[in-house]
Amino acid sequence: GFGWGFGWGFVCFLPGERVDAAFVDMEIEVSGRRLLYPSNGVRELDQSALVPNCIDLLKARPDGLLHAMLRQPLFNGKDTLAELAAHVQLAIDEFILVPGDGALLTGWVIDPTFAVRSIRLRAHGFQSQDMTSAWVSQPRPDLVAAFQSLGLADHARPGFTAFVPLNAQRLIAPHLEVTLHSGEVGFKSLPSARGGSLNAILSMLNGVEVAPDDMARSFAGVFAPATRALNRARLSQRAPHLLVNIGPEVVGPAVSVIVPLYGRIDWMLHQCAHFSRHGLPGVELIYVLDDPPRKNDMISLAQRCFRWFGIPMRLVLLPQNVGYGPANNEALRVARGRHVCFLNSDVLPRDGEWLRRMVGALEADDDLGAVGARLLFEDGTLQHDGMSLRRLPQFGNIPFPLHPGKGQRPPPGQGLRKVEAITGACMVLPRALAQELGGFDEDYAVGDFEDVDFCLRIRAKGLTCAVHDEVVMWHLERQSQQAPGVSWRQNLTTVNAWTFSERWGHAVVGAPCPPGAVLNLS
Repeated sequence: GFGWGFGWGFVCFLPGERVDAAFVDMEIEVSGRRLLYPSNGVRELDQSALVPNCIDLLKARPDGLLHAMLRQPLFNGKDTLAELAAHVQLAIDEFILVPGDGALLTGWVIDPTFAVRSIRLRAHGFQSQDMTSAWVSQPRPDLVAAFQSLGLADHARPGFTAFVPLNAQRLIAPHLEVTLHSGEVGFKSLPSARGGSLNAILSMLNGVEVAPDDMARSFAGVFAPATRALNRARLSQRAPHLLVNIGPEVVGPAVSVIVPLYGRIDWMLHQCAHFSRHGLPGVELIYVLDDPPRKNDMISLAQRCFRWFGIPMRLVLLPQNVGYGPANNEALRVARGRHVCFLNSDVLPRDGEWLRRMVGALEADDDLGAVGARLLFEDGTLQHDGMSLRRLPQFGNIPFPLHPGKGQRPPPGQGLRKVEAITGACMVLPRALAQELGGFDEDYAVGDFEDVDFCLRIRAKGLTCAVHDEVVMWHLERQSQQAPGVSWRQNLTTVNAWTFSERWGHAVVGAPCPPGAVLNLS
């Protein structure tokens, strides 16, 4: 605390928008007591008039701060790393700015003598924290081989991915400031920043391997916030969809069946063939195309399906690929049924009673929020009979939805059975409830975890989720998608798992695995 006759003078800079002169009072906390002092208002000060005052204050400091500051080099647009006494090489492969959220940087650094103390992103009026303490390092065998003559260790990981949070809409003269332990400072200019896209997300995650004990740091600090920022930015630029009606309008539909399509649009043909066996009376069938280059093919195929099977439908044609959740949400906005059924294109009914039974279960129980079906693989083994949440140590104790009994012969049906969550591959609920919840959460990029999140939001309203295991359907899982053939798929699933864990981890027994923890694998 303050003794009588003692005190400190201080100068501080508080960044912020220009405010009214009435401004705000100053609050000081001393030994748990809060003291409120009225401010003298805000004055516009001439910058040139402030310089002498600042110099006088710096001269008064005994530690020579003024001389230290004057000795610091300034960035003039040129790279100066080669002028440092230590051998340091730094390259940036990708620099992506997400206005209002942050900047994503990928590249590599060669520092064989461990001379670097910090690397910061700087721009006019902005300085980041040290990026090296938070970035995700990655192996680069090509660089290790190329720089072995410098004594680079075989296990070195010179590649990196960094995400720098910032709320700026643009950066003026952005560059990297490299500070050595010796105090020397060098600069690295940055390539022109480009905007984010889905390809930026996939490129960031492709080829990345993260150990279980490093999951929390890597995904919490870099991959999850970067993916969310990039995904939000691309979704914010969505253009309106095109709505196409095929066949006569279904008047006053009881149910709207929403089916997203990406890649394998031919599944619409197989699904409509199964629907035609028993018909879809009183049902509004909506196919939403999340694959814009296939628009003409989609319209042509839908017309053929109507001619062959006599099933009217509505097409929601998106101008850009948005992912599973946003695609379903677009269709939800045009749905007219009292209930809505989210259905995958590779889920096929075995009889004509499937929809009537699930809707009937909802109408018979006001506490039931959503109901799903028992889904079987083509060989008759179980694919889905409800989901349970479990933390997986091999993924840093992040919770994942598991399918109990998957791959086994299904047990006898029990009718309606309450479960933790049901899959979005076949989910029926009141349309009013789906719209009240805002549809699927669009922070889950491309697909995965939207359905589990949706179920937990339903349960948070005091409602339940259930599987009607006497409603049995075929599910040819992921055959409706083209095989990705790249490693970004699992990493993106883990990103979505981390986003889910941040929001719902409190509802799952256990905790994330901290870095360096002992993993108990079974």
